[in-house]
Amino acid sequence: MRLAMIHAVTGLHSIQSKIDQLADQMANVDTVGYKRKDPSFSDVLNSRLHGLQAVQFPGRETPPGMSLGHGAHLVNNQTVWTQGSVKQTDVPTDLMIAGGGVFELAADDTGARRFTRGGSFQLAPLEGGMRRLVTSEGLPLLDVNGNPIDLPENTEMRVDEEGNVYARGEDGAEVFVATLRYVHVLNPQQLERVGANVYRIAEVGGERPDDVVLNTDLNDNPFGEIRQGALEMANVDLGWTMSELMTALRSYQLNARALDSVDAMSGIVNNIRS
Repeated sequence: MRLAMIHAVTGLHSIQSKIDQLADQMANVDTVGYKRKDPSFSDVLNSRLHGLQAVQFPGRETPPGMSLGHGAHLVNNQTVWTQGSVKQTDVPTDLMIAGGGVFELAADDTGARRFTRGGSFQLAPLEGGMRRLVTSEGLPLLDVNGNPIDLPENTEMRVDEEGNVYARGEDGAEVFVATLRYVHVLNPQQLERVGANVYRIAEVGGERPDDVVLNTDLNDNPFGEIRQGALEMANVDLGWTMSELMTALRSYQLNARALDSVDAMSGIVNNIRS
């Protein structure tokens, strides 16, 4: 009964983790650039009770005995980096990446590099009439040289497929401003979420290794392309997520009933002993 209780409790913890993850995906189904996660589970401990040689009958396909598990636990929660659907907005500051890269944002207070797939940018006013390309949280988008991208006043922004940014004046003349830094991600699972649809490189041994990503100029290395006036939506399949959520809730209910049954049997045994 002790093992049965352990199985039920560890199962409840694991399924709760999956339910939380599925709920997070459903809440972000309309979040621009959101990438869903795929949790995986493993046995906590698996042992086997071997049967007697006398019961090893000819033709038996499975070995005699009984497998004993001790529940399951969450071992991995990988981010799925498949391309999300395209939403055409025709807003000049809306940008999306067609490819496996990310936009780089200004570093945080600790100097850690930050990235995003969400391309819903804005032009924030600066002193002197200049305007800076930033996220909805005010984080500046960087160019290939690691500098913010500023546009003169009374100009419109145009971005080509290579990420080159131009400022178009009222007379129709264009001036080159900067080239977006397209960061090619070599190891996507080394990016950790820090909130607001922003990622940073995870620490390894107290450091954040830069070789997880590769700074790229799309004019020289076309790993992907930039599309202006469009947004990449979340790669969440709502129908599949709902189905998985229902299955997880059924599993949670089954483990809860198992725990109640073990508790009831323990009560009966204690009453008999007394």
